[in-house]
Amino acid sequence: MNSPVTSWAGPTAERILEAAHKLFSEVGFDATKMESVARAARISRPTLYGYYRSKEELYQAVLAREGALLQRKMAGIDLAGDPVAVLRSFIGMLFDEFVAGAHFSIIDIKLHKGIRVPRSAVISGAAHREILELVLQRGKDAGIFAQNADSAMFQATTVALLSGFASSREVLPVLTGVEATSAEAIAHWREHLADVMIASIRHP
Repeated sequence: MNSPVTSWAGPTAERILEAAHKLFSEVGFDATKMESVARAARISRPTLYGYYRSKEELYQAVLAREGALLQRKMAGIDLAGDPVAVLRSFIGMLFDEFVAGAHFSIIDIKLHKGIRVPRSAVISGAAHREILELVLQRGKDAGIFAQNADSAMFQATTVALLSGFASSREVLPVLTGVEATSAEAIAHWREHLADVMIASIRHP
């Protein structure tokens, strides 16, 4: 039996994970059925169960894959650049992930306490905090960021803000009259939320 990590290789495995990610994002863990994943991935149920023995195992694999993809994107950011530009890239990268459906992991992990966050995701989060600590310190040394700016709080607040936007953007136009679903609006929100987070730690 392949593990959730080693079974990523190959076009069939990629179709499975893409299909599962889409379904988990759109309808959540409970409503996602293995037969729906198999149908969306254009494979049979026995083939799907040859890769993943249960929906929980598949869910873990999707979370781990998203963490690995995010880590690779993070590696592409020039950490030696201007601290403000680095933070903007970091927030933009997370924003794109949340809008694409990464917020389902936060929602469903809370609802399904038997599902543990994959170790790869925990390691990825810790690595991001270390990077933020370095970037924030460079900004502090340059007089750009406030001396009390905290990397863990910055990361936590960013995740909370972006997950809130991703989960509520369909109703924001109804509740506030502010568009949040068109491509233009999403691009605006991407910049706006980065502005908000960076302004929160600017040196007074």
